[in-house]
Amino acid sequence: MTPSKIIAAVDIGTSKVISVVAEVSPKQSIALLGRGEASSRGIKKGDIIDFRGACEATHSALNMSEKSAGTSIESVYLSISGRHVEGFFQIGATAINTPNALVSENDIARVVENAKSKALPEGRIYMHHIKNGFSLDGKFLDNPLNHQGQKLEVAYWHLHGDTRRITETMSVINRYGLPVDEIIAAGIASAQVAASDEDKKLGCVVLDIGGGATNYVVYRQGVLARAGVIAIGGDHLTNDLSSGLRVNIAQAEALKKTHGKAVLEDGDKTEQRWLYGELIAGNAAIGNRPIKLSAFAQILQPRLEELFDILRDELGDLYDPIQLKAGIILTGGTSKLTGIVELAKRRLSLDAKLASPIAWVTDTGLRGPEYSTVLGLLYSALTIPSRASAPQGKTTLMEKISKLFSLS
Repeated sequence: MTPSKIIAAVDIGTSKVISVVAEVSPKQSIALLGRGEASSRGIKKGDIIDFRGACEATHSALNMSEKSAGTSIESVYLSISGRHVEGFFQIGATAINTPNALVSENDIARVVENAKSKALPEGRIYMHHIKNGFSLDGKFLDNPLNHQGQKLEVAYWHLHGDTRRITETMSVINRYGLPVDEIIAAGIASAQVAASDEDKKLGCVVLDIGGGATNYVVYRQGVLARAGVIAIGGDHLTNDLSSGLRVNIAQAEALKKTHGKAVLEDGDKTEQRWLYGELIAGNAAIGNRPIKLSAFAQILQPRLEELFDILRDELGDLYDPIQLKAGIILTGGTSKLTGIVELAKRRLSLDAKLASPIAWVTDTGLRGPEYSTVLGLLYSALTIPSRASAPQGKTTLMEKISKLFSLS
């Protein structure tokens, strides 16, 4: 039996870096041991723009999580996000030529290889091949082996990213002296724990609104059908407030957290808040001024509506309320914004809800929506075989990347 392993789930976000250490047992259990967080440096919209700054922030979070856990990390499961992550749909097909027309293992291997055969442009590398299911003569099947038919097809959603950017993100971890066992798209990681099995069967869209970008994942009939990234996140909302209220970024971020609203509520047109808090006799801050509550929704709502409209366009034919009965599930730090669920329902004409806290997470400090990605990474350590432990003779993603680039 494979022994337990101490791993860290690491999410290098635009706003902060999170590292959560856990012991993953071969008996399919996760024991949370410690965590560390640091304000991000050198990250913009999910991309590394200052490698040294990104290393300093990430290494601080890793060091903090090791101290908190009281043990050393053995390896890392790492999330990948950013505008460079893209996807496409492809169907592979093959004819069944056996005398009895029964689908064989060779037929299945051939059609899968056909669906994965598309070469990517130079500088791109596959991250995930997401199988959407088989069909035999137009009939959907989970497993077509030994079924009789003439034409076998398999559909895949392929997610790929920029090789250089993925390499740089992995190198941030390597510089701490740790190997990366697995890279997982941030949206796929968070969706695993944000949506219940029932949500996935009914069909849903998990929308993880982070600081620099929004990751989305679509489930239909229990199958992960689509994943992608939209280049709008919480930082865009902060920038909009900074411009609209004529305050600096730090002030705008603080105001967003305390007074931000996605929709206008009764009384917002008459109520107001002071920029630097309520006036206190003899302690009036220079430049302090009242701001109507209505201003927050008037500034933030258009940007969120833009996000939801882009999501609708990206889903295309998958935007089908009949196939998405569980609706929209919101997670990520920005999902805490007042009124965002109501706006999602209104704009997308679907049910919407916030992701529920994860049952197996007892640490109250980790039950917020901003931790869905790292917790999903830990869950992946149970459900996804590590590419770092692939059978001999098979080139892993990590090996491919290391051959392409060496960052010294």
